[in-house]
Amino acid sequence: MRAALAELTRAVDALQSAALGALDDREVLAVFQGLETQRRRMPTVDHRLITELLHIDVGEAKARVRAAAVLGPRTALPEPHRHHGVAKRAPY
Repeated sequence: MRAALAELTRAVDALQSAALGALDDREVLAVFQGLETQRRRMPTVDHRLITELLHIDVGEAKARVRAAAVLGPRTALPEPHRHHGVAKRAPY
């Protein structure tokens, strides 16, 4: 896994420093599409790592996602209520 992550890091470094000016529009679009494909695949790696950290199997993870969906979207309290003490001390 470490070798794969090191390879990914090198690939991203290469993409960041690549000379884009030498590419025509079709080539730029092809690179963009390739990046989008890989970007959409990354959450599956995240999910595998999370299930490993939580020591749960895929079925349990799916059950938790379904249970969370039943509860509805997450919400937060408005800013003043969350940090009322901080707002009183703010220098502005």
